Amino acid sequence: MPPFQMPGEVYSVAKPFVIGQRVLISLTDKTLFWRNSAPQRAQVSTYELAAYVPGADAGRIYAATINGVAFSYTGLAADAAADAVAAKIAAVINAEPLLGGKVLATAGTHSGGGGLGLLVVTGREAGVTFTTAVTTNLTLDPASQGSQSALTANVAHVGRLIVETDRSASAPLGAEAVGSLFSAQVETYTLTYEAVDWNLEITVEGETHTASILQAVDADGSVTAMAAALNAWLDATFAAAGSVVASAAGAVLTLTSEQAGRGFVTRSWFGPNTGTAAVVKTSNRSVSTDIEMARYGVSDHTSSVERDPTTDETVIPANRGITAVLDGHVGVEVSGSITAGQAAYVELAAGSTSGRLYPSHAATRTRVSRVALVRKASGFDLATLRVRES
Repeated sequence: MPPFQMPGEVYSVAKPFVIGQRVLISLTDKTLFWRNSAPQRAQVSTYELAAYVPGADAGRIYAATINGVAFSYTGLAADAAADAVAAKIAAVINAEPLLGGKVLATAGTHSGGGGLGLLVVTGREAGVTFTTAVTTNLTLDPASQGSQSALTANVAHVGRLIVETDRSASAPLGAEAVGSLFSAQVETYTLTYEAVDWNLEITVEGETHTASILQAVDADGSVTAMAAALNAWLDATFAAAGSVVASAAGAVLTLTSEQAGRGFVTRSWFGPNTGTAAVVKTSNRSVSTDIEMARYGVSDHTSSVERDPTTDETVIPANRGITAVLDGHVGVEVSGSITAGQAAYVELAAGSTSGRLYPSHAATRTRVSRVALVRKASGFDLATLRVRES
């Protein structure tokens, strides 16, 4: 029986170890299709218009080009202000057939005041650039008015952890796991003092510990003692690799993940006697801070992948489909020896190894509980990985 075989699974003959290929095929395997689209964003170009005086500035010509297509507008006596002129220019751009499918123009609000106008041109497709040039009475990309360059999605490698980034989109979006997709989890406990035992349980990467202190002086001292107790266990358990850090500020205990995407779970209680002791907890734990709350899978080696000529790696380009294995066995690249069922840790640092799975914890890695390494290919840095949807 293959490692981690589940009830009802029927396997075909194992395929050769190829990064990203499903190593064992089961009737219970599950895949999902995402579009590779992070950290993609649309280009935004802004144009500043000088203050416009009705009547006096009639006949002022505004002209520029976008993608080599020229457009212009001549101010009228009836135009009330620069904002109104910006709206008229936006209408000209949006009515141009050669531009309408590529950009959307709107009249914005200039933060500088003084009667200045703002024309905002936004690319309709994220990651696709357009060219701009000004010829008359328009200042391109004034400071602090919202201009931004287009940003193309990073490629996704096969055999890496893929995280769903937007389930609500018409074509659900996904991206190779990296810390920049998340923010750090932060929790606070605000303590009301009473001379009783205070207990706080924390679970990080499958490790659970309860710190207990006897409150003897005041809330500030209790919080300081609790922070020290938690940090002692965290440092001993995860050494210098980092995990979560506890800090004290008056009557407030703050717990902060040291790696965006690494989640943790806590609970607190008093006892055996509680008296008037109390804590107020706040937490931002969500799909945006804890990868374990996100939907994830491992990218499959399918016909949609390409060979990157600069690195000779198999990758999935921006806006192409990612087939992610949510439940099944996949061949992955892994260094070092492993044992069947060994926990897997995903690299969240940006760079060439983001999303790659490892058999050990590190400062920029976090455990993914629905993934386990089950078999190493002899003589190769390749292993079978078992991923489960739940």
